[in-house]
Amino acid sequence: DDGVIAEKTEAMKMRVQRTVRLMDETPDVFVLLGGSNDVLIVPPEKSFQNLMDMIFLMTQNPKAKVIVLTIPDHPSEQR
Repeated sequence: DDGVIAEKTEAMKMRVQRTVRLMDETPDVFVLLGGSNDVLIVPPEKSFQNLMDMIFLMTQNPKAKVIVLTIPDHPSEQR
């Protein structure tokens, strides 16, 4: 549990790089939820690349499972 409220993917990526580098052992499971704070501020391509970079870092342990989450649609957007 290393999450930071309101963090954008660029800061997340730097924190994940630092965290993975400092760990004695790589966790078996990573849960990644990010990108919603980037909306309307960061180009989508940059957010996507940051997320992919974090997934790559997390999978350096071949046995690690990476769970990528997304924010559900707002009820007004559901049909």
